[in-house]
Amino acid sequence: MRAFLILTFIAIGVSCQGQTLSRKDITTLADQHLIPGINTLRDFLTIPNYGLNQDHINQNLDWCKREFEQLDFQTETLISEGVKHLFAFREFKKGAPTLLFYLQIDGQPVDTSKWDQESPFLPVLKECQKEGCQEISWDKLDDRWNPAWKVFARSASDSKEPCSNPNAVIKDPEGTQAWAAAVDKCELSEKAQ
Repeated sequence: MRAFLILTFIAIGVSCQGQTLSRKDITTLADQHLIPGINTLRDFLTIPNYGLNQDHINQNLDWCKREFEQLDFQTETLISEGVKHLFAFREFKKGAPTLLFYLQIDGQPVDTSKWDQESPFLPVLKECQKEGCQEISWDKLDDRWNPAWKVFARSASDSKEPCSNPNAVIKDPEGTQAWAAAVDKCELSEKAQ
């Protein structure tokens, strides 16, 4: 997850011509957002997401809609061939270049008997060493992260994790300012060409 946050900050730090944030700034911002991002992910993972279950799709769509609207995005539910999609839009600066993210949250069926925990949709935190992984309390996550800790839940790394982290970036005024600075630099670079 920390790697994804760093990549997200690199994406906002990289403008059309180059990086506007230093490596240290990017790492600092990623570290500031890691714990809140994990807590958001934990909440999101409790919603089952089997793609052929319309109730699951609706619950996930509602969660995403609520999250994006709290970040001042306009949302619209689009339906294509009977499948619901959420479109979220936010203009950071009028006339600025568009940055598009595609996020997928539906998952494949899950065999609960293959999971070493109560439910694949009840996220657990485990400390993993060479001899295996042991469940630990979420209370340990108060203010620090240990790289040996892993979040175990259905879609924790392939579908939902990439969807939950941009929210942590945009919720923070410094993250929003980084987006705006990158957009400004892109505009200046485009005008200079």
